[in-house]
Amino acid sequence: MEAGEEEVRLPCNQAEFEAAVIDGIAQMHPAVRIPVMDQYESATVLARSGGRVGCFTHFAVRESAEKLPEGMTGPLDGPTIRLKGLGTDTQLAGALLFLDRGGISMLECFAYGSRWPDTRYDFEICTPHGQDLR
Repeated sequence: MEAGEEEVRLPCNQAEFEAAVIDGIAQMHPAVRIPVMDQYESATVLARSGGRVGCFTHFAVRESAEKLPEGMTGPLDGPTIRLKGLGTDTQLAGALLFLDRGGISMLECFAYGSRWPDTRYDFEICTPHGQDLR
């Protein structure tokens, strides 16, 4: 979150949303799918925050988790996300998974041209071409 940006309450389904986004990222990057999922499934969430245009989740990865290939710095681009149930509009969002020393470190999700929701919402994880991945 940028300096001076207001904190936004995260919705009650944030963890479910994060899991689906991470799975979508892993599907888009098959060469690192296994280590990304291994790290995520055993990671500790250090912090979650939300702002006007997105949300951020910081991870600590256990030392014994399979590492990503040496030299891979990221971020890994994520799928298009359709956020639904926000009035009558469907809102589009994107995601990036940042890496640090062979491990996942932060998931950033961001809205395209609109405010990030602060209430429970339905979502679809899509390919870059808009096809549903689930």
